[in-house]
Amino acid sequence: MNLTTLAAHGLTAEGIQMLVYVNGVHFLVVLILWMVGRGHKNDSVLDIYWGFSFVVAVWMAYALTADVSARGKLISALVTVWGARLGYHLLSRWARIHGQGGDLRYQDIKDRLSASGSYSLKVLLVVYVPMWLSYALAQLNMLLVIGAKDQPPLTSTDLVSGGVMVAAIALEVVADLQLDAFKANHRNEGRILDYGVWSWSRHPNYFANFCCYWAIFAISLRVPGLLWTVISPLFMSWLLIGFTGKKWMESHLSRRRPGYAQYVARTSGFVPMPPRRS
Repeated sequence: MNLTTLAAHGLTAEGIQMLVYVNGVHFLVVLILWMVGRGHKNDSVLDIYWGFSFVVAVWMAYALTADVSARGKLISALVTVWGARLGYHLLSRWARIHGQGGDLRYQDIKDRLSASGSYSLKVLLVVYVPMWLSYALAQLNMLLVIGAKDQPPLTSTDLVSGGVMVAAIALEVVADLQLDAFKANHRNEGRILDYGVWSWSRHPNYFANFCCYWAIFAISLRVPGLLWTVISPLFMSWLLIGFTGKKWMESHLSRRRPGYAQYVARTSGFVPMPPRRS
């Protein structure tokens, strides 16, 4: 495949160089976090960078692009608000729980990898490097939109998609605030959050995140040649629904929360819907 063919799919020489620079910075940060995790004996420190990585990525792309289009500016603004808010939420969450061992997902991973061999090396290869690759896949379309030249003007599709993303960010904020308030009340220990937006969906925060990735893809479709970047929202949908998000959380809660089966019976699994009657 020659450079002309790649350019027709949004992968110009400048675009490829931008992706190399952005993901090179991500890799350096991941290595630093791996070393921090060794000092804290807690690999959930890796979560801190997830939201912030999107802000770093779009502003690096913005700085490396000579003339950013209106669509690129729209993507940069939306992702900055979204990523900074999510990054702050994950950072404050890690600050609260890292002394208790951190996120239970990372504790599960540690239990499995510590059985034999060098845990430090294995966790680098099995957790940190795949997370770095996740940044690359999740951010692919937004970076190529920012770096793309000769784009058509903004359309109503772009504005509607941007509005959907703003609404999704608002839903994510509400869901996280309600969850934080619920966990802060010690009387809720062992109970299930089943009111507010959590009465309409068992995972409103994941659903909101899902909507953000697809809204970004809808905006990227206005740039010729970027249809293939559907791999970004598809990959994130798999993570959110079928791997480390909904699937893992449901498995964890069903074993540790009495009454979770009843909550499942009356509450939508993902897309917010009015709760079903018992």
